[in-house]
Amino acid sequence: MVGEEAMSVTCYALTHGNRWHFLRDMLESFIENALPETQLFVGVQFPISPEMDYTIKAFEYQPNVTFVMFSENIGLNRYPELLKYGEFVSTIVDMDDDAIIPAGFEKAFESVLADKRFGWVGIPVKGADIMLTGKHREWKFENRLTVIESAVGGGLAATRRDTYDMLGGFGLGKTLFDPEDARYQRKCVNADYLCGNIKELTHEHHNSWQWQIKYGT
Repeated sequence: MVGEEAMSVTCYALTHGNRWHFLRDMLESFIENALPETQLFVGVQFPISPEMDYTIKAFEYQPNVTFVMFSENIGLNRYPELLKYGEFVSTIVDMDDDAIIPAGFEKAFESVLADKRFGWVGIPVKGADIMLTGKHREWKFENRLTVIESAVGGGLAATRRDTYDMLGGFGLGKTLFDPEDARYQRKCVNADYLCGNIKELTHEHHNSWQWQIKYGT
């Protein structure tokens, strides 16, 4: 295996408004499946609903979960500020507030990113098609994981902190919800880093449009 140094995994997610149902389920899955030493920073962008406030209060005493409050919602452009939080971070995990986190995600990311050829690695959504990119190459790892060259979504994806800093981070989009994942993958590819998804793992998302109808998010 290339690069055997210890890694510390830190996760980051953004939420806002009335998305308490997403946040609750994501936090429950994180608490159940993440390693005790894995930290999660949740950026909460105001205004928020009373239900969201209640959900935050219900989880704020978890030792590995920190809520960072922001007075204005600037969408995904908040990531650069949120990612200033955390100490001794060697692996950044970008996750959606509606992602259901699978067990073993840290070790899977660590295994791939220990190979410094890789810049951006994802765990795809269960049942979703993987969009192949480049030459559709595949790479095998000693722990029986396979990475396939493909578009990496930000629902559950990781990069090394030193790679993130060297590339100038996610950067800022032209709109509030201009995807940071695609922008960052372009940076990685332009710098000759490999990008892809781990074939053996998946994660789940809420069915967003149904929740939007029900809760008006």
